[in-house]
Amino acid sequence: MSTTTESSHTVNLVVASASLLSGELRECAYDDTGALCSSGGVAAVQAYTRLHTNNDDSSPVLVVPMGDFKAPLTEMSRFYFGVNVMIFANELGWRTWTVPAYTLWPRRLEYSSVYDAQEPTLPALISNVVTSPNERWHPYIESVHFDEETNIALLYITKEYLNTTVSQVGSTMQLLHYIYKYNEANRCETYRTTYLKEQVASAHSVFQEVPFSEWWREQGDQVLDAIRSGDGRTDVNIYNKANNLTQQLFTTSSSSSQSAYYDPDNCFVPVVVFDDVSKSQFDVFVEAFNQTIITFPPSLIVDMHGHALQDENETQRIQTLAQQDGVDLGVPPPTWLVSYRSSSEAYDQLKITVSSDRQRIESVSLVHENLLDLPDNAKTDEYYRDLDNIRQYAREAVESSQAREFGVKTRAMPEQTNNVDGFRYCYVGECQMGNLYADALRWIENVDVAMLPSFMFTGPGWKEGEIRTLEILENLPYATSRCAGTMTGYSLLRVLNHSIRTTSFGGYDSAKVGGKLLQVSGLKIVYNKELKGNPVVSVDVYDKLRNDYVPLENTRLYTFVSCAHLCFTFTEFPPLLGELLNEAGEVPAVQSSDTDIKADLKQYLLSEFSESYYEPAIEGRLVNNQSRSDTLPFVNKQDCEEGKFFWSSILLDCEPCPDFKRLKFSKKKVDLVGNAYAVELLSDRVDMTNLESYPIKISADTLALPSNIEFYISSTSSGDASNTSNAIFVLKPNETISIGIQFDPAERTAGRDTSSVVFEVSRNPQPPGCSVQKIKYDIVASLSLSAEENHLGALSAFGYTATVLIVLASLAFASWVAVRRNTRVVSTMQPVFLITLCFGVLLVGLSLIPFSIDDGVATNKGCDIACMSIPWLLSVGFTLCITALFSKLLRINKLFHSQQFRRLKVRGRDVIFGTTILVIVNIILNIVWSVVDPLRWERTSAKEQPNISYGRCVLGGGKAGKAIFISVILICAIGFIMTCWQAFKARDISSEFSESKYLGIAIYSWFQLCVVGIPVLILMDESNVLARYSLVVGVIFALCMSMLLVVFVPILRVKKKRSRQSSLVYGLPQIGQNWAGSSELRSSSERFRRLKLFQQTDLDQVGAKNDDPAKKEDPPDRAFKGSHDSSSQEDPQKTKSMPILTAQVHLPASVDFDADNGDSKMSEGDDTVYNA
Repeated sequence: MSTTTESSHTVNLVVASASLLSGELRECAYDDTGALCSSGGVAAVQAYTRLHTNNDDSSPVLVVPMGDFKAPLTEMSRFYFGVNVMIFANELGWRTWTVPAYTLWPRRLEYSSVYDAQEPTLPALISNVVTSPNERWHPYIESVHFDEETNIALLYITKEYLNTTVSQVGSTMQLLHYIYKYNEANRCETYRTTYLKEQVASAHSVFQEVPFSEWWREQGDQVLDAIRSGDGRTDVNIYNKANNLTQQLFTTSSSSSQSAYYDPDNCFVPVVVFDDVSKSQFDVFVEAFNQTIITFPPSLIVDMHGHALQDENETQRIQTLAQQDGVDLGVPPPTWLVSYRSSSEAYDQLKITVSSDRQRIESVSLVHENLLDLPDNAKTDEYYRDLDNIRQYAREAVESSQAREFGVKTRAMPEQTNNVDGFRYCYVGECQMGNLYADALRWIENVDVAMLPSFMFTGPGWKEGEIRTLEILENLPYATSRCAGTMTGYSLLRVLNHSIRTTSFGGYDSAKVGGKLLQVSGLKIVYNKELKGNPVVSVDVYDKLRNDYVPLENTRLYTFVSCAHLCFTFTEFPPLLGELLNEAGEVPAVQSSDTDIKADLKQYLLSEFSESYYEPAIEGRLVNNQSRSDTLPFVNKQDCEEGKFFWSSILLDCEPCPDFKRLKFSKKKVDLVGNAYAVELLSDRVDMTNLESYPIKISADTLALPSNIEFYISSTSSGDASNTSNAIFVLKPNETISIGIQFDPAERTAGRDTSSVVFEVSRNPQPPGCSVQKIKYDIVASLSLSAEENHLGALSAFGYTATVLIVLASLAFASWVAVRRNTRVVSTMQPVFLITLCFGVLLVGLSLIPFSIDDGVATNKGCDIACMSIPWLLSVGFTLCITALFSKLLRINKLFHSQQFRRLKVRGRDVIFGTTILVIVNIILNIVWSVVDPLRWERTSAKEQPNISYGRCVLGGGKAGKAIFISVILICAIGFIMTCWQAFKARDISSEFSESKYLGIAIYSWFQLCVVGIPVLILMDESNVLARYSLVVGVIFALCMSMLLVVFVPILRVKKKRSRQSSLVYGLPQIGQNWAGSSELRSSSERFRRLKLFQQTDLDQVGAKNDDPAKKEDPPDRAFKGSHDSSSQEDPQKTKSMPILTAQVHLPASVDFDADNGDSKMSEGDDTVYNA
């Protein structure tokens, strides 16, 4: 990593196109003095790098060399193409490299020598080329190079001419987004986080007084935008991320804590190298980052081909693109553009000054040097050591068996490229090297004709004598294989006409258009390059049977051979040799061999000239005769098929009617996303570009558009705009018009609208004879209004608050019971019953937590878990509460509603067994439910409103889930009904003897809430999520709090009233002496009747029937025990002062009641006693 300082620092970037060697292969191998191998090359690049960075060791350098796949060294080295990696990494210590895009062409990847360049420690950088994951090259290519020494994140964009290359603009946009995400993930302070931090800092002064929730309501939208994903959609956990981010930034608002959180060394500056000779492609690329608001712009664009230079005399231009305005999250840093003309003989070094926070480039300068004129101060010992190390590879290659003579003698081969001025002889006409290779391919494939593009032939030629493999490689550096097919005479003439018509015949052609001229074998062509349309005036084809050249025949089939580059990738030739060969008998070109054509040449020479000299010659295969003007119109005007072809008076041929396949739109459709009834207009733009070779006339038809959609068409050249249906535009080749679309959602309901703008296009002028003169193009405006997902949002705080209150109340009452468990009031109410009740209420209250979770705060999996936890908490908690109440009421009813006056023993286990079974069965059902067919989260669209959706918990869809759901409901319902019945039976028991009154109130409160709440919940619209949620929270809160308050408040009141009493005793009024003195009560039968009457009648009513008006009530804290025996012989007068019935009432755990002697006793550990 580069050293972090408080000020800006400088890094260096060198993009090199130099050759591997500093001279020709044989010169570097045989010249021991080194004088012939010390001009240019990668060694000179390294020398200049040392020279321009030696005075400033703190400024690191990133060198990006272009791999050399055409040099003889790579063909003859035992490392093959891997010699690039050996020199770059091992000898020069460079950290990345790039390869030409054609290297990754699928057919070229079939050459085994290409795979020798694979190196996991030095992957090739190429950003807009896609390889299949199954391809062996895939792991050895990187789209972005993160250089840790210079902190540069480098992209290398190449031209779009292969099916493996992707959009230059699209791939750059995606990779820039990735770089910014990578920076933010590594705690790099980007312009977005800086803006967000400023927003937090502005709130810091009031944060001590303003609650965070209020600050969030004001600033939350900006915070959400700050962490919004690049495609405009919000992450699933957006609110959690927002809260975490804002709180984190707030806690780091001081400068010291900010520097601790953000580390500038983790920031990488995005730099894009644009390597495409097409100026139109460059203009489109720069335009994408110049006028459009870009969220993730590059910091620097390097134009290697000088597209932005104003004239030929300008050598470099450094500028910044237009500042992006209107970005809500702060203004991104400016984008620098550096333009220069790169070459294999030039050294160009960018000195880049980066700000201290690593967010932006402050300045850029360019150092330009001539690699062929290395100054003496750059020729250091390190330079000569690099030269010698690289020369070792040349020596080894030349000394290999591949470079030896192979026994064929030839006359001298003239040079194909002038070493002084670079003149290309094969560009201007027939050349000897072209004839040699064309003859070799026609011989080895045994076909009628051979055709090869002129750009392939370059090099110094060779001297007379035995030819070497080295000389073949020097004169044909391209690696390519053969392709072959069959075509008619007419199709062959079409190919030849296209070649001669489109070539420049210029030997100094820098654009290499001259390379389209075909070198041929088996043909003699006469042409007039001054003629337009069809310059070929005669074609003769070699006839093997006649051993002579005969005129080309229109319908005769001819077999042909060429190179794979011409058949599959070279400009307009692939269709001519492929898909257009659709006449009867024609066969489109296919790859016929994987062997390099240089090996085919060696085989041809060894077979045909092993015993004789090969003599290079010009044989009159390509002749320019400007005195002839008679062309070859093989097709007459009347032969053009009506409706599909038209007669071209220029080409004197039938041309297909235009299909406008090369009329391109920048996007397939326009998607306008907004809110229904919004005031703001929604707008978008689409560009239409004419890539055809002829002008196109365009008009628009608005009949299919609704009134709330408007569109405007403007030409990029004139800037005029029109929204009338009568507007007509003429698009010249490579010209673009812009179509703007506006949509007014003010009167539109939520939903999706699809409309069409129909464009009528025709060739200008419209060719006669074509049955289809207009082609309509549709632009679909998919007006997707933003969906309402009905998330709970802030309303979930209502549920969480209710949960907290229920939990606190349950824990508080349970704690009070645990502390007071030994007091008479609590022991009478039985602590186990009270704690079980509290625990059941607690579980029911906790069910509000999963009720408050939706996919706005959790993933779908998290929502599934929350859904299944609801029946767990509700059913188990509800069952615990109901079974506890049932047990309590059942025991009370057994004591007070016994039909026989006998000894009655009611123990806890007599009533707890059934309730325990109920709870266990409920738990087992929930376990099976969770495993077999659990509840799941589902988002559903509202009826007739597809943009409105809501989430809900639904059954899993299987029969098992439905059956278990019904079983759980039935178990809870049965338990609830049984408890209600017990409460109903205990309704007449006085509150002086038990708490059944309050338990009944609690039960009937639950009954009323369920009877009212559940039907309302069922009838309520499911899409009304907020209302349903509020109702659920309210019902559950009322259920829990009513149970706790109704049960515990009376206990607390009794405790307060009798805090000084040791136990809770309810005394009965004494019965008068008239009762005691009556002789009728001495009989056992009468006594039993009286006792029975007492058991069935309220004790207050029994006291009211006392004949003694002077009734006296015993103190409540005093215990009485009376006895009366019918067989006693005591004096009746002694019993007048004794009560015959007294009662001591507690709620027992186990009671023995003896109806025969009117006595009872409490077992050990019992809580309550009844005495009669």
